[in-house]
Order: sequence, then structure tokens, then C-alpha cells
Amino acid sequence: MNHRGKKSTLITLSCAIMLALASIATAADTFSLWVRSDNGTFMEPLVKAYNAKGGDQVKLEIIIAQEVMQKLATSYSAGQAPDAVSLDLIYTPQLIKAGMLEDITDYATSLPYFDDLSQSHVTISTDLETKKIYGLPYSAESSFILYNKNLYRQAGLDPEKPPMNWAEFEDHCVKIAESADDTYGFYLLGSNGGWLAFSFNPLIWASGGDTLSADGMTARIDTPEVKDAIALYRRLYQRGAIPESAITDAGANMLTGFLAGKIGLMSCGTFLIGVVLKDHPEIDFGVTPIPGKNGGFATFAGGDVIVFPKGTKKLDASKRFLEWCYSLEGQTIMAEFGSLPVRSDLAAQALAKLDSRYLMPAEILAKGHTPYSLVYSEVFLNNNGPWTEMLNRGFFTDEDIDELVQEGQEEIQRIIDENND
Repeated sequence: MNHRGKKSTLITLSCAIMLALASIATAADTFSLWVRSDNGTFMEPLVKAYNAKGGDQVKLEIIIAQEVMQKLATSYSAGQAPDAVSLDLIYTPQLIKAGMLEDITDYATSLPYFDDLSQSHVTISTDLETKKIYGLPYSAESSFILYNKNLYRQAGLDPEKPPMNWAEFEDHCVKIAESADDTYGFYLLGSNGGWLAFSFNPLIWASGGDTLSADGMTARIDTPEVKDAIALYRRLYQRGAIPESAITDAGANMLTGFLAGKIGLMSCGTFLIGVVLKDHPEIDFGVTPIPGKNGGFATFAGGDVIVFPKGTKKLDASKRFLEWCYSLEGQTIMAEFGSLPVRSDLAAQALAKLDSRYLMPAEILAKGHTPYSLVYSEVFLNNNGPWTEMLNRGFFTDEDIDELVQEGQEEIQRIIDENND
């Protein structure tokens, strides 16, 4: 090769190296991620671990949970929306209807573990008409029963045999309440609509009923399953198994009785496992699914989906972060700091270093359900709304349950219809 040829080759090689280095340098990107304050506990260490790797960087902003939807709408209208949002999954249908999200159908279904992701999260992130996907599971929570084994022993019950149906559930609660003064079988937040949706709906689902149609357009409150579930809690209250404080409790005293060793059973989420383990190791407790009237079980699949506001220029960087979150390393960090794994195929590994009682709540997510509704806040989250009022009166008064349920059906259907006029 002559001198000129060698020089040309060197120049070509140098250019190739420079282009490669430039490509590497520009591959890394910074994108903005909003997360509701409820999930800040695990999001901060997760993002810290990811950013420490170099490459893409996440600019995390924690938003007060009650302000996420309003802030997102405002920022979107102003063309200043974040690149990604970790959003309470119940709000996803509203954003889909508003046309505010990127269609990620092809990306989602291309993930090799797509079928192992929490399908309730996927379903609520899917447009019912087009079947396009606009969000993916990010964090997870499930509802189940946590029970005090010490109180089981005190009541002469087998602590390794939690209730498998409503008859056993009622029997256990009443026996625990009768076993000692100032001890109760069950506790609930009688004035907290969101908590009642999270913990009471599974009783209905596990018994073959529902509270809404699959598309959220029809209330299904006036049904035998709903009436029977209300009657179950009414009997518990009338038989002295539920304390008076439950009537007006909207959350202020949610854990007081159980942590004091005075409540036998309580429907809850996985956060309570961590609280008991950390602050009250003296409580010997077990976990069990929420049963149906004649057996079986159901759970409310809660948590967040990750969505991408339409028009983001950082979608690729957001996807790379999400895929790392879906890795064993990411799922393990999230589990360590409070979120159930959203990948069923990695759940056991991600939870391996934690207390074994975390595994059951993760496993039942496969049968999880989340109500699809464009008016979820108005119907279920409003502590002064028709859902909360109906249940509170149903549990704690002698009013006719048939009439209460019919009234609840009409009012909830009215809210649905007004939103779709």
C-alpha cells in the first residue's frame, strides 16, 4: 500500500472511531419522571441506583399524590409534560380517553416477559375499543388478610388454618372478639371509600359478583353478591366483632388496634407487613387471601403503571430505564423498599431476601382485578360519595339492605351517565 493509501485508510479509521465515540456519547440521555408521593419510598433508591450506573439519567420529581392528575393536565396543555409518569393505575383510562398518552403497543408486546407482567395493570392500560396499550405495570400492591396468630390461639383456633370462606371468616372473628375484653375480631375503615374499594370489592369478586361492568359503563351494585357481602359485615358488627371506632374511621386509626394486639383480622396491603415486622416483632402473624362466600379468593391489584405523555422526545431513554426496572436487580430493589414485583416470573427471586410472608401477596396478583372506570374518584374514592355512604349505612345501621343497595345503584349509575353525556 502506498503512502497515500495508508493515509486514506488512517483517516477513514479515525473517522469511524470518532463516529463510534460520538454515538456512545450521545446515546446517554436525561429524561424526566414524575412519581406520586405514595411511592417515593422505593422510587428514590431505585433512581439513585440507576443513575449511579452512568449512561442515561433520570430526573425524578415526586408529586403530592392528590395533585398528580391536575399537574399532569396543566403541564400537558402547556407543552411541558414530563417524559414519563408513574401513575396510580386507576387513572389510566381517563388519560387514554383524553388522548394524552403514547401508544406503546408494539413495544409492550415485544417484551419477552410481557405475559409475565401483572395483567390487571396491562388491562386497565389498554383501550377497550382499539386494544392499543398505553401503559405498563410499574409498581404493585394487592389486598389480603393479615391475622394475629396469638389471638387465634387465645380464642382456641388453629393459627395455621385461616378462613377459607365467609362462614369460617365470621366464626373466627366472633370467637376472637369473645375471647377477651377489649379485643375484636375484625377492623375496617368504615368512612374511607378507597380503602373499602381495595378491601371490600374482593369479597364480591371472589363470590362471582362485581360492582361495575367490564367497560365501567354499568353499575352492578344491586346484586345478591353485594348484598350478601354487606350483610356479612353487618353481622360482624352486630355480634360485637367490629369496634365502634370503625364507623367514623377514615384512616387516622387504621393500624392502632392491630398493632396493639387487639384486632384479630384485618384486610390490608403489603405495607402493613413491613410495619409489623419493624415496629412490632412481638406479634406473631399470618397472611391469607380474601375469601369468597363459598371459597376461592380475589384481590384488588393496586399500584402504578408507567405512562408516557404524547410528544415526549425521550421515549427511548424512558424505555431503557423501564427495562432495567423489570430486571431482577430492579425488581429486587423495588421489593426491598416496598413494592411487590410486577413480573411473576421473577417474584420469588426478587423477594428471596425478605420475609416469606411477602410471597403470597405477590403470587395472588396473577388473579388480581382493578375496576375500569372513568369516574373512579367520584364513585369509590370520595369519602362522602354514594359508595362509602351505602357501605357505612349497610354495615352499621339497621336500614333495609335491599333499599340501600338500590339507592347506591341509582346514584352510582347517575354519576357514570353524567360523565358520558
